[in-house]
Amino acid sequence: MTIEHKFCNNLVMKEVTWQERPLYAPEPLPVKEDSKGNPVNIGKGKRSVVAIEDKWRIDDEWWRQEPISRMYYNVVLDNGQNLTIYKDLISGHWYRQQY
Repeated sequence: MTIEHKFCNNLVMKEVTWQERPLYAPEPLPVKEDSKGNPVNIGKGKRSVVAIEDKWRIDDEWWRQEPISRMYYNVVLDNGQNLTIYKDLISGHWYRQQY
């Protein structure tokens, strides 16, 4: 977003304040899956998934041109970190969901 300030001497200052973006937008995430499609390694550092604490599916907006179909996982990594990730079942890509 650009804001213009005009002063009495016809000097115009342009000030860039921020870029608009969705808050907590999902981030693409490299994920290795097992034969059942469950995540086993996550990220560039290849953190191992030691537990899947929860798993759920969301199918929404099926009437639109781009419906939503995702499989979510709440996982625990080998360093103790908890993450919520999902696989876009239409594109096949993985994402980290932030809250």
